[in-house]
Amino acid sequence: MTKRIKMLTAMLALLACSALAQTEERVFYVDFGQNNVTNQGFLTDTDSNGNKWNNLHGKGTAAPDKAYALTQTDLVCADGTSSSIVLQLGTTFSTNGYSNGGLQSPKKALLGDLAIQSATQDYIFMEGSQDYGVLHFTGLNPEKAYQFYSFGSRTSTDERSAYFTFSGENVWTGEMQMGGTQIGDGGYNGNNNKILVSEPVFPDSIGNIDLTICKKTKGAMVYLNCMKVVELGDLARPHQELKLTQRFYIDFGETSNTSRGRQTTAKDKNGNYWTNLSSGSSSSNTITAKTVAMRNAAGSTTSKYRLVTTCNQYTNGISAGGNNSPSEEMLGDLAIQTATEDYMFIDNGDCRPFKFTNLNVDNCYKLYIYGSRNHTDNRITQYNIEGQRTWSGGQVTSGNSVGGEGNNGNVRNILITDYIYPNRKGEIVVNFQRVTGMAHISVMKVEEYTGGVRPEEPLELTELTLSGNAEDAMFKNVGSNTYQTYARLTKGTFQLTGKTPDGDVVLSSTGDGTFDVAGDEAPVAFSVEKDCVARITVNANNQTVEVLPVTMHVRGNIGAGNPQIAYKANGVWESEITLKETASQQWVDKTMYFALNNTDNLAIKRLKNASSRYVLGMASNGQDVENIYQNAGTYTITVDMANGVYNISAPIDENRISVFGSSVANGQGATDYKGYRYLYGQHLIQRYEKGLSDTRFYTSNVSIGGNTTNALLGRYDDLIRDFGRYVIFGLSLGNEGIHGASDQNAIFTQWRDNMLKLIKMVRADGKIPVVMNNYTRGDYNASDYSYVKKLNLLIHEWDVPSFNCLGSIDKGDGTWADGYVSDTYHQNTEGHYEFFCSMIPSLFDALKAGKAMPKRTTTKSMRLTEEKTVHFNPEGTTHPFTVTARVKGGQGQVLRVRCSVGDVTVTITPDGYVRLATPSGGTLTSTKAITDTNWHNITLTSYYAQKRTLLYLDKVSAGVLDERLGDVQEVVLGGSTRDVSELVFWRSAMTPDEVTAHCNGKMLKSSLEIYVPMDAEGGLENLAQSTNTVRMVVDEVVGLEHLPDSNKDSGSTSVYNITGQSIAKAQRGVNIIGGKKVAIK
Repeated sequence: MTKRIKMLTAMLALLACSALAQTEERVFYVDFGQNNVTNQGFLTDTDSNGNKWNNLHGKGTAAPDKAYALTQTDLVCADGTSSSIVLQLGTTFSTNGYSNGGLQSPKKALLGDLAIQSATQDYIFMEGSQDYGVLHFTGLNPEKAYQFYSFGSRTSTDERSAYFTFSGENVWTGEMQMGGTQIGDGGYNGNNNKILVSEPVFPDSIGNIDLTICKKTKGAMVYLNCMKVVELGDLARPHQELKLTQRFYIDFGETSNTSRGRQTTAKDKNGNYWTNLSSGSSSSNTITAKTVAMRNAAGSTTSKYRLVTTCNQYTNGISAGGNNSPSEEMLGDLAIQTATEDYMFIDNGDCRPFKFTNLNVDNCYKLYIYGSRNHTDNRITQYNIEGQRTWSGGQVTSGNSVGGEGNNGNVRNILITDYIYPNRKGEIVVNFQRVTGMAHISVMKVEEYTGGVRPEEPLELTELTLSGNAEDAMFKNVGSNTYQTYARLTKGTFQLTGKTPDGDVVLSSTGDGTFDVAGDEAPVAFSVEKDCVARITVNANNQTVEVLPVTMHVRGNIGAGNPQIAYKANGVWESEITLKETASQQWVDKTMYFALNNTDNLAIKRLKNASSRYVLGMASNGQDVENIYQNAGTYTITVDMANGVYNISAPIDENRISVFGSSVANGQGATDYKGYRYLYGQHLIQRYEKGLSDTRFYTSNVSIGGNTTNALLGRYDDLIRDFGRYVIFGLSLGNEGIHGASDQNAIFTQWRDNMLKLIKMVRADGKIPVVMNNYTRGDYNASDYSYVKKLNLLIHEWDVPSFNCLGSIDKGDGTWADGYVSDTYHQNTEGHYEFFCSMIPSLFDALKAGKAMPKRTTTKSMRLTEEKTVHFNPEGTTHPFTVTARVKGGQGQVLRVRCSVGDVTVTITPDGYVRLATPSGGTLTSTKAITDTNWHNITLTSYYAQKRTLLYLDKVSAGVLDERLGDVQEVVLGGSTRDVSELVFWRSAMTPDEVTAHCNGKMLKSSLEIYVPMDAEGGLENLAQSTNTVRMVVDEVVGLEHLPDSNKDSGSTSVYNITGQSIAKAQRGVNIIGGKKVAIK
């Protein structure tokens, strides 16, 4: 014979035995929906069957409208007699109907006594953002059972379904579909023929039954149009053998903080003592892993029962939205202010369990859970409670008017579990996590009962195998004694066989979604009605089997359109998928994940804290998961559910530049996060469109605020999955912790060593690295600044291209320049633009061409004369800059820099001093003169943001002008006869340390656009990693004796235009001055 190990509760047995004897005693009809009699929103008289209806409707007459939480009605019997029963909304619903999808022509042949037009044509419903709705029936007779006939309908082409759970002394759950293509009689796109009928449900000991409506598909809308409630007599109340032995009250939250919350330490007003789970410190809201002895309501702690949390929990309350005025009428013995005013919360995707240990395995326990946080955001908490069996439920803690009109916190709803026996070790584990928004738990009551018979232990499977009319597949244990596999099934039957410590077993289908273990009789095979790819879930604790046909989809911000991934075989899906770009510039907004059947209820995400960042998990299995970040592009995406991993692959994009860094690289501080990364990327595209580059380079953001070098090492796979040929690292010593560090040298060393490691890693993976130098911060002090400058000098000389962003908006002390600040840690949009200006426009063209890094050479030179000068035009817009000429002495012009504000000249005076002159009349003169024939470095550096310009002769500053020189358009070396050895141009200003390093012979490469060693024989080759060039301009002497007489001017002057006419000295054009051809620009 077949051996059954599934638990049959005493309640079901008793109901089965007395089903024939039950009698209907009272009947109630309820119409849910609009407050509009004119449009037959509800009946005020009896219906066509002579039945009186109760109406629970919205506040106003608009469509749609709101039916707020705490709205209630005293139920009247169908015969018109009154009762003590009250129906109250526990959460807020919306109302609508009529031409908006209500069933306006119900048929009695299909719906019986519920086929009343005013009842079926309108409804209450849950909006897309709501996952749970609650209704309360109070004042019921605890000795009677109640059977519920629920009807919901709304025309739609998409599936709209929900689970209805009626909870009292016993619990019943059923599923109803309200809308969908041709689900109704006659091809109607809504429900017009099915009523969800519950089994008899007994109220709890004080006469309450709660209805919880839970959406089957997240984001869908679900409906309740009308209901019939039948009171049944002559049924035995279940669980009469159970005796309550003790209660425990638990306060989750703060320790002792007047603004956040307090413990419940003394006997409360009901005479009950409490167990408190808090940090233990008034100044801390973090509960670290700890074990707490449980004190029962009588104040005793003599039992071995313990409350244990194995991970950090976080708390808040009072001014942060706790329930500071709990109502005893609504919450009963849980309405203790010090308990409800604070809470434990989760603000991310974590599942943070806590557990009760050392419990009596022969006793069963019932949990009453209450959480509340006054906030307009929709916030829902999910509970998966594991004992000998698994119980799940959800609670809405927050939302717009969730606690009644204008009250945005849960004030009424308590989540009540079934009776739960501990596992073999005497534990009940409470897994709580957010569904939407944040998760909150304020209070719990635990009741312990004796007198029950512990059910037979569930199967302990060590292996489970699928075979038969299907792909052979092995199951994975996904926790809570639950096993899953994915396989392609063909129409027909399949078998499930397993191994246990006691031997092999064959599972036998009972036909209702549960299984037995086959004994002497032949097992009954499981079956599917059509070919499909399915997820098969076997819950050994609850002895259920679910065969769910599935498709696999990409969802998330970057998964627009929710593209479907094709099934390959053996639990593997794989397709080429194009992920479309989003408007957001932030990497953290480029989220994606996978979902079965395109529903968030079955979301598959990256498993947190796994050994690999390619391991998958599901929150619905109680796992801690997180989104995957991915930029737009076309990828081959593989989801391997057999091994619980994913992969994203693509060819390397030769044009993509991945920017891998922290908040500044992410664009923080700039409008819409369009920071230097975005600006540089747009400039590169414009260069291509203007024909300045043969390659359409572009940037891709892979940066996250707050990241450090260790963080980048930890999420290195994000960079690999961006598939760019090039990478720009954008990190700072600030995030690394240099400011205020007790050992700043250790921070410096960590950044340096980790960055060198990252550079080595990307090169090994075939990528070409570029580094953004360190930069300013609003709170840096002199010590911090010294480490920034020290590190930048190192980066200058690394064998990697780099950009000197310190010289962009440094105030001269390591802080942001005035007017370029967003906050202490970030520059504003204008500050990001200055960073962008320090970036060499043609660097990546040079890298693609294989141009080598420059090496310093000072052994060659050439002679320039008045007629022979060297010219170049910086690429794009140039704000901060530094130009250095290595020359020998002799009076006359050394440099001329043409800026948007006019010409800036650097000359050597007849007595050997170096002199700077600006268009505004500003001058600087070196403190020393050049009186020898040695080589000297003359340096002009200008901070655009600071409005500071400096002149150096070798290592010595000639002073500072508080002047902004503007956009540099051309640089000219020469204008007088002298020997020159080097011409160097950086797209950034320089610190004295950098000027000194250059004079000491160092090759400083950060933001280096021009480096030309002057070679009289080899010409003018720019060795810097840019494609910019320099040119020699040689003027010719031209006479006037052959010009036509008509072009001569009798005026007395030595300045003529090219036709021989006398002109003003400053007139632009090609002119003749002293017999020489001169270009005046």
